[in-house]
Amino acid sequence: MKAALLTTEIRTEEDLVLVRQRARQIAELLNFTAHDQTRIATAVSEVARNAFQYAAGGRASFGIEGEAPAAFVIRVTDHGPGIADVEAVLSGRYRSKSGLGRGIVGAKLLMDRFQLASDPGKETTVELAKTLPKDAPMPTPAILARIVAELAGRVAPSPMEEVRYQNQELLQSLEDARQAAERLQEQLDFTRAMAGSLVEGVIAVNLEGHVTFFNRAAEGLLGWANRDALHRPLGEITRFAAVDGSAVACPLDEVMRTGQSISSDEHVLLRTDGSWLQATYSSAAIRRGDCTTGAVITFQDVSDRKRAEKERVGFIEDLQRTARFNEMFVGVLGHDLRNPLSAITTSASLLLRRADSEPISKPATRILAGAERMVRMIDQILDFTRIRLGTGLPVDAKAMDLGDLTGAIVAEFQGEGGTQQIQYECSGDLAGTWDRDRLGQVLSNLMGNARHHGESGTPICVGIDGQSTDFVMVKVNNRGAIPPDLLPVIFEPLRMGKSRHAGSKGLGLGLFITQQIVAAHGGSIGVESNEASGTTFSLRLPRTPNSLKAQ
Repeated sequence: MKAALLTTEIRTEEDLVLVRQRARQIAELLNFTAHDQTRIATAVSEVARNAFQYAAGGRASFGIEGEAPAAFVIRVTDHGPGIADVEAVLSGRYRSKSGLGRGIVGAKLLMDRFQLASDPGKETTVELAKTLPKDAPMPTPAILARIVAELAGRVAPSPMEEVRYQNQELLQSLEDARQAAERLQEQLDFTRAMAGSLVEGVIAVNLEGHVTFFNRAAEGLLGWANRDALHRPLGEITRFAAVDGSAVACPLDEVMRTGQSISSDEHVLLRTDGSWLQATYSSAAIRRGDCTTGAVITFQDVSDRKRAEKERVGFIEDLQRTARFNEMFVGVLGHDLRNPLSAITTSASLLLRRADSEPISKPATRILAGAERMVRMIDQILDFTRIRLGTGLPVDAKAMDLGDLTGAIVAEFQGEGGTQQIQYECSGDLAGTWDRDRLGQVLSNLMGNARHHGESGTPICVGIDGQSTDFVMVKVNNRGAIPPDLLPVIFEPLRMGKSRHAGSKGLGLGLFITQQIVAAHGGSIGVESNEASGTTFSLRLPRTPNSLKAQ
């Protein structure tokens, strides 16, 4: 909407008084507060005085414009010499002895919207606007007509009355300013106290780079006293450098130039004694409205933290080197133990074949069994070492039948006796490209694990399903459940559950190596365990060599 309320010519000093009165009266009728009435009247008065002083008069028009929320709009137009540099006047950079620019900048600050258009030598128009209060009635035609009628009926006060009214406004403004100054001082005192109590150093500078604030922590960190640091250029207080000692620009200069905050923990600051303080800092611009008036930086000493981080990194590297050496040592030791174990196994086997009495065959059997168990343990250690050193498990994939391999291993376990029978079922095509020895190791580990941890007298069920064209499924089930706390980490190395049979504990590497062998074939392994259905390990083995991981 756009509705005109009143137009007043500006030709004499009395007209200036009238324009101010009308601005305040209309603001009152539009439900503006007394404070806003004064702000509007003062802004309009300053602009009208400029038109009178520099253009020998003009015209002030008052109206309502816009949709919810609408605004009280005043336009002051003159046909004087105009303003040559509007941008300089609006920014406050222009100064003159007569005061040109000061009134305009002040009026701009008092209003919600301010526009100035000037065509030198022809016309200048200043538009001021203040958004209507939330409690103001909707400016309907009837309400606007009532406002126009009431303005027409009001008797203009005498200049003396206007002076008295302005004096009252001035006194009220002075009181408001005093109270605002007290609140501002309280906030300033609180801010200074808070900044002074921080453990971080805080330094503020003005646009010229001179120190305007220097807290107690900054004194301790840089070695300057507050009284000596204030009002000095920051470059005399400290300098910034990279950790390697190369000079860098002061971050506060960049902050004031761009208005963007800067943070870093890779710089050092110079102390008064010539030493360098390794610090982390954050800097930001100090702004007043749209203008940057300075910058502030907060910083703290991180020398101890950086030193501790460096020591921690070195300690971790030492541990990694030690762990790698230990793993290599275990691998070499396991490899070298194979020769004497081979001699023991060969000798025990020869002795067992030539034994003609139990006193000789019995200990030979124990020696052979113990040696074979040691061979299996050393094989696990070597596999574990390969995995930890990142060389991976060697996999020699060839065409084979998984059913034949499983049947042979089941037969071996059945031949060893025991109270647990193995029930073996297979279906579908069981051919694929795998490493026979490695999969034999997987099946032996899972069946041995089922025997050692399953319930005595209950069967072990082994099933192979080859009905899919892409993969083969293998399942090994035994009665008995894995403890809930062990189940999430069952495939981690050196995790050993409690066996139901004495002497069955191994190194805790079997399931870890089993998982790695399956992964080397591009497959996956999982486990489900509960008291109702027992424990089931499930393998999914892709048939094709393309599924194998590169070694």
